[in-house]
Amino acid sequence: MKENPGETVFDVFAELKVYLNDMAGAHWFATDGLRQQSEVWRERNAHHDKPDATVWVGIGSPTSQPFVPYHSWPMKQLPDRLLGPVSDLVGHQWVVAVYTAWESEYRPRALKAMGQEEGQVWPLMGDLRLLRNDIVHHRGIATKNNSGRCKDLADWVTVGQVISLSKIHVADFMMRAGLAEVQTPPPDDTSWEPVD
Repeated sequence: MKENPGETVFDVFAELKVYLNDMAGAHWFATDGLRQQSEVWRERNAHHDKPDATVWVGIGSPTSQPFVPYHSWPMKQLPDRLLGPVSDLVGHQWVVAVYTAWESEYRPRALKAMGQEEGQVWPLMGDLRLLRNDIVHHRGIATKNNSGRCKDLADWVTVGQVISLSKIHVADFMMRAGLAEVQTPPPDDTSWEPVD
């Protein structure tokens, strides 16, 4: 944990804001890359002469040695897997990483800055803890005892279903955390990229 004897709660949350911004951006680019790759593989499937081909992922090239394959999927399943289970895993990683950073780094520092040893600092993170528990201990399936107890993020999950977080969920989290707001870009701003 970062030691700073004069650190204030404001200091901790300012640093947390930077971390959450980076994590939101990482999630956006990862899921958008999955969407783009899904389109690429859907197009390849439409024109491929071997419908039962397998896509191999590895170190090196399959046409030269050494080639170390460590993953394979049937090519025809790839587009849907990228937008389904793989995208779900990216969302799961976001929850686990954000909650772990909060619990192991930012929460202890915030408590120390407030002069407390224990206590709830931010209820929104309590909901992330419940989601994280189902991701880690129940293979990403929302349970009644964990995700089913969410207060702020209850509308993100359905008990018995896979926890599936999209860009919209991350944007919602950032808004609920007070770190994002709905804006309209200026008409000449070409750098604006909407969340879809």
